[in-house]
Amino acid sequence: MPKKTEQKRFQPGNQSLSRAADLTPSSYDEGSRSVEAILSTGSRVRRWYDFEELEISDAAIDLSRAAGGQVKLLDHHNQFERNAILGTVSDVRVENGQLVGLLTFADSDAGREAEGQVQRGELSSVSIGYKVDSWERTGVEDDREIWTARKWELLEVSLVSVPADPSANIRSLPQGEPIETPENEDGDMPKQTDNQRAGQSANQDPVNGGDPATDVATRGAQNEPAAPVQSERSAATIDYICGQAEASGLGMDWVRSMGGRSEQEVRDAALNALQARTSAPTNGTHNESTLDNPANMRGALIDALASRAAGSQPSDQARQFTSYSIVDVAATSMGERATFGRNDVDIIQRALTTGDFPLILEGVNHQLMRREYDRAAPTYREIMRRSDLQDFKASSSYSLGDFPTLKQVTEKGEIDFGGISEGKETSQLKTFGRRVSITRQMLINDNLGAFADIGRRAAQAVLLFENGLAYKILLSNGGNGPKLSDGKALFDDAHKNLLAAAALGVDGVSAARKAMRQQESLDKQRLSIPAKKLLVGPDLETKAEMFLAQVTPTKQADFNPFSGKLELVVESEIIDKSWRLFANPEMYDVMTYGYLRQNPGPIFMRNQSSPVDGVELVVVLDFHVSASDFRGAVKNPGQ
Repeated sequence: MPKKTEQKRFQPGNQSLSRAADLTPSSYDEGSRSVEAILSTGSRVRRWYDFEELEISDAAIDLSRAAGGQVKLLDHHNQFERNAILGTVSDVRVENGQLVGLLTFADSDAGREAEGQVQRGELSSVSIGYKVDSWERTGVEDDREIWTARKWELLEVSLVSVPADPSANIRSLPQGEPIETPENEDGDMPKQTDNQRAGQSANQDPVNGGDPATDVATRGAQNEPAAPVQSERSAATIDYICGQAEASGLGMDWVRSMGGRSEQEVRDAALNALQARTSAPTNGTHNESTLDNPANMRGALIDALASRAAGSQPSDQARQFTSYSIVDVAATSMGERATFGRNDVDIIQRALTTGDFPLILEGVNHQLMRREYDRAAPTYREIMRRSDLQDFKASSSYSLGDFPTLKQVTEKGEIDFGGISEGKETSQLKTFGRRVSITRQMLINDNLGAFADIGRRAAQAVLLFENGLAYKILLSNGGNGPKLSDGKALFDDAHKNLLAAAALGVDGVSAARKAMRQQESLDKQRLSIPAKKLLVGPDLETKAEMFLAQVTPTKQADFNPFSGKLELVVESEIIDKSWRLFANPEMYDVMTYGYLRQNPGPIFMRNQSSPVDGVELVVVLDFHVSASDFRGAVKNPGQ
C-alpha cells in the first residue's frame, strides 16, 4: 500500500531507548585493543501497537556525542557505576546503510576482562542506547502502523550477554572461510555470511515479536531466527524480557533471580510480577515524580495542551505529550492508545463519562485563564491594597493611627495601658460566577484554538468585572465613594479630603497634597501622608501627562515641583474631569480588595450535574472590594 507520512501522535517521548545486536570477534585488533562493530541496521521491531524502525543515514542520526568522545562502551547499559565503563566508542559512521563504529577497551580491570571475553568469543552481543526526537508514520501492515525514527541520537553502546540482532555485529576480517551466522529474515532462511548480510537493506529486516512493558523500553532488535538456532532465539528473548522488566521497575535483583530459567518461565514470572506490582494496594500513594502517579500524568497532559494552545514552553514531563490532539488525550486519560483508523466519536463519548478527561478539560481551561489573568494589571490594584479573607464572614479593619501613643516609662518601671480602637469598617466576600460549555462537537473537531479562546475570554471577563466593581464602589454617591461607618461618604468635607473645585495644575495639586499631609489619626496625631498616585479619567489623561512630564524649565515661573513626582493612573470608568490623589496603598490604604485565601482569583470548576452534551464549566470568583479609611486620599471635582 502507498506510504503515509504524518507526525506520530503516540511517541515514546525522549526517553533513552536501546536495541541489541549480535557480534563476532574476528575484527579484534590486539595492538590497539579495539574491535570494529556494526552497531545497528535500523531493523524493524514490533511493539504492542505498531512496528518501529530506525532510519540509518547521516541526516537522521545525531552523532555529536560520538564526535565529542562522549559515547562510552558500557556493561549492559549500566550508566550508574564507574566500573561499568568498559571503554570508548569512536569513528562512528554510516556505511552501506549500517551504523558502524570502533570499540576501544579501557585499561581497567573491567575493560580488560571484557576485552578477553570478546576476543575468546564469550561475549558476543552489542546494544545501542539512543533517544528519538522525531517519528513519522510510514505505512500500515497487518493493521499495525509502521513508525520510523527520522531523527535520533546515539547515546551509548553496551556489551550484553545474549545476541539479539545478527544483522549488526562486530565486523569480521576476511580470514579464509567466512564466519556464518543465522539470518533473521525468515524462520527457515538459510544461514548467510557477514558480507552477505552487510549488503541487505534495513527495510528488508523482519518484524520482531518482542513487546515492551513500558514506554521506557530497552528496545531489542531480535527478529525471528532459523529453527536450528532456537536456543539463541530463546536466550535473546529472555534477555529482552529481562530488559523490559528492569525498565518497568522490577529491578536488577529480579533480573538476576531469573538465571537458569527457561524462556516460558521467565515470561510467566515477568507477567506475574508486573501484574502483582500493578494491582498491589498503594495506600493512596504513588511515585511522587513519575507518570505512574495519576496526578502527575493528569498534570502533564493538562500542561501539554495548555502550553500548545498558549504557545508557551511545556514542563519536562509534559513535553512528550505536546503533539497529542484532544482525542489523543481523551484516549490516554482512559489508559488507552488511539490508533490509525480510530473512532474519535467513541473515544470522546466514553472519555466524557470515565477517566480523568473531564478533569483535564477543567484543568486546561483553568490554566489558560490564569495565565491571562495573572499577567494583567487592572488599574484598581494600583490604588487599592489587597487583603484576602479566610472565610465568608464579615471582617473588621483597623483605622489609621489607632495604636495608642507611647508614653514615658515611670521611675518605678510602670508602663501605662492603652487600648486599640477597632474600626467599624467591614469587608465581606461575595461569590460571583458564570457557566460555559465545551461541546462534544468542539472536542471531536480537535478545536484546540477554542480552548485558548475560552480561557482568554474568561480571564478578560473576570478582569473587567473586578475593575468595574471596584470603580462602581469608589465612584458611588456621585463620585464621592461609599459611606463609611460614620455615615459619611469616603470623600466628604467632614473628612477634610473633598476640596473646592480646581483645575489640574500646580496650585490645585499643591492644596490636595497639603490636605493629605495634615490628616490626623483618631488620637489627633499628624500623619503626614505623602501623595503617590494621581487618578484621572480619559478627559484629563493628556493634561495629566503634560503636568507630570519631566521638562527643564527656561524660567522660574515655569518650574513644576510635581514633575516626575506622582504616578499617573488613568481609568475609563471616570467620565468627568475630577481627579484624586492617593497614598501608597501598602502604607495608607483607602480601599481594599481581595479573594478567598484558599482560592485567590477565579477558578474553573466542572459542573458534574449538567445535562450538556460535553463538559459544562463554571467560572467562580470569591471577591470583595471595601472602603477601609478616608485619610489616604483626596478628591477634587475638577474644572
